[in-house]
Amino acid sequence: MSKREERIKKVIASISHNLNELAEILLSVEPQENEQKKKRPRDPNAPKQPPSNFFLFTNSIREQVDKENPNASFVEKSKIYGARWQKLTEEEKKPFTEEAKKEREKYLKELVAYEKAHPELAQHHPEKKAKTSNKTEVKKEPAVKKEEVKNKSNMKSDSSDSSSDEDDSSDEDTNEIESDSESD
Repeated sequence: MSKREERIKKVIASISHNLNELAEILLSVEPQENEQKKKRPRDPNAPKQPPSNFFLFTNSIREQVDKENPNASFVEKSKIYGARWQKLTEEEKKPFTEEAKKEREKYLKELVAYEKAHPELAQHHPEKKAKTSNKTEVKKEPAVKKEEVKNKSNMKSDSSDSSSDEDDSSDEDTNEIESDSESD
């Protein structure tokens, strides 16, 4: 058998192996057609989540915006609220932020009392971590260029021509096979 034929067999075996693995994966996954996660019914007696500082601000200027823009759509009004919120300084946002904190604390107390009274309806509510400005930076390694990958794969194939590893096949081998079969 020539080297070319050996390489063809190696590539075919690799493709066949990969297709078998893919078939196993696809068959092991349960069909999810038209399946949606069923929402647990919400208890109307459960405490409602508190509004954010932005929504408290929005509620405070809603009437004014409605008077100034009576024909504006919901989207247009939302853009106005957002633009006005962005223009506020931290000092101007402070009353809304403080009110939101108070509302949040009140909500958490009500939630604890509710869950004690209704343990069967209690959910796990892990406290969300507060946003911190001191995030730990993760250094990313530089991306490997395609040329470097090809060079490495060429080095592997040169050094292991006699080995029978199925994973040593590369796109170049496949391209050579395709070009050889076209010329036949």
